[in-house]
Amino acid sequence: MLEIEIEGLDELKARWDRERANIQAGLERAVEAVVIYGSMAAKADAPVETGRLKDSLEGVVTRSSSTSAEGVVRARVKHMRFVIEGTEPHVIEPKRKKALKFNGAGGIVFARRVNHPGTRPNDFLADARREAEETLRRELQQTVDAACARMNRT
Repeated sequence: MLEIEIEGLDELKARWDRERANIQAGLERAVEAVVIYGSMAAKADAPVETGRLKDSLEGVVTRSSSTSAEGVVRARVKHMRFVIEGTEPHVIEPKRKKALKFNGAGGIVFARRVNHPGTRPNDFLADARREAEETLRRELQQTVDAACARMNRT
């Protein structure tokens, strides 16, 4: 019968368990940093007409478990999709009143309907998304490198 004894296996397992916890904590920190950074970058590039879209942007960690973490940069206004994707030409009519009221070049304008020319897409999140992905890769690489360095110490 062949018998093999590996010394230090219990210590290695304990070190690995500690590093798994460190990597998970690093993952959570990285995702939190990235969504905060991403929301700041998105706010810097957001179009400003009324400021509602820009003010509504936020970065949130949406889920964190022992094996993953997720976050999102989101807007708390419904019209963000129309800004990013653009709109086709369309007719605007009043929903509850007899006429639309808005400020025109010559002052206040009343109209029963308006032919809106549509809007061009403005994916102002694209740069923020790319920068956030690069930041996440860098943060995670640093976390894993640090864990490997600690594991290699004797």
